[in-house]
Amino acid sequence: MIFSKFLKILVVLLILTIVLYPYAQSLSHDKSSNDKSSYDKSSHDKSSSDVKKGKMLVSGDEGFFKKGYTRFRGNAYVEKGSVKMFADVIEYFETNNLALGKGNVKLFDYESGLNVTSKYSEYYGNSNVILFFDSPVLTISNKNFLLRGDVIVLDNESESILSFTNSYLSNGNVEVFSDSIKIFSTSNLIRLTGNSKVFSTNFTIYSDEAFIISATNKSTKELEIKRYVGIGKVVVTGSNFSLSSERIVINFSNGQLIDYIAFGGVNLSNDSTIVLSEYFRSQFYEGKDVLHIGMTNVVVSNLSSGDVLYSDYLISDKVNKYDLITGEKVYYIIKDSGAKVRAKVIERFIERKVVILKKDVVVETDNISVVGDIGKYDESTKILSMLGNPKVVSGDNVGVSASVITIDVESRSAKIENGSYGYVMQEM
Repeated sequence: MIFSKFLKILVVLLILTIVLYPYAQSLSHDKSSNDKSSYDKSSHDKSSSDVKKGKMLVSGDEGFFKKGYTRFRGNAYVEKGSVKMFADVIEYFETNNLALGKGNVKLFDYESGLNVTSKYSEYYGNSNVILFFDSPVLTISNKNFLLRGDVIVLDNESESILSFTNSYLSNGNVEVFSDSIKIFSTSNLIRLTGNSKVFSTNFTIYSDEAFIISATNKSTKELEIKRYVGIGKVVVTGSNFSLSSERIVINFSNGQLIDYIAFGGVNLSNDSTIVLSEYFRSQFYEGKDVLHIGMTNVVVSNLSSGDVLYSDYLISDKVNKYDLITGEKVYYIIKDSGAKVRAKVIERFIERKVVILKKDVVVETDNISVVGDIGKYDESTKILSMLGNPKVVSGDNVGVSASVITIDVESRSAKIENGSYGYVMQEM
């Protein structure tokens, strides 16, 4: 009898436990939620405040929690992969997977050695993009590299860095200014957009837009410019030259300029010469200009004498002081006399001040024309000697043929050697 009553009591307790357990769990969950919506400094130290949200870890000494929102102070940081970002305050929005860093923001990438400091940042965890505002500065450990701008954007997915508005880049030897600078880390490519300026100890480059290919020097471990491609209103100045064009490609080695190719409206000037062309190439050796090549609508102006050359092609050996000018019609205008010389090939020996004229040579002054196969002009004495069956032709085709005809360009007089008088046809 007693056993039967005890069994009934046990069954009733079991039924009550089954019925009331879910309700008790619900009350316990509500109380826990209410407790977490309040700030509790004592219960959130470093060991207990780590909150892992997907692949992003947010932590700090003191924490505030509510649904979808977390805020940390004191050694606050957000970490994802090799990237760790510290700030005075870090706020995390779970719905957007977004972390905001406020005050004394410092980011470290332990794989690349990249460091960024700023006063405010936005870390978008889903797209793996970090924005830095308010005087951000980016450096790379163990490298003389610095990037500044009003805003810096790290895109870890595309492995690119963007700085825009008042952007500045320096590697110690070279300084770069532009409206925006974008660095593509994997390809070592840097893009400059808007008012680009590059300053070095040996040269300065201005352009509307530019692309820079960089590399790390194996011996110094410093970042160096290997190639510069400038587009739109390009101006390059060196210690003894200035060049402008529509586009330019410049190659460097160990910080030294080794060659450049300019396209479109090229204007090169130095202390003695101005060269115009549509295409121009210059080669350097140990920092010195050694070779020029000009093509299409070439104009060479001698600043000291005022003489001007017009041609299709120009090759200028700066070491041996030699110019080769060729084309269907090459013109050499001698300023002092107004004489116009035409040939298919002109060679200038600059130190000797001698000009050799070859193939279908024509010399025209105000009153006579001299034609021949070859000519030699002395820029010092202003004497032009015509060889190879030369002829002096007047306006009515009456003239003199001779073995040698010497023209004093300055006095505009001609000397005939072994000549004969008669009708000759002017060869153009």
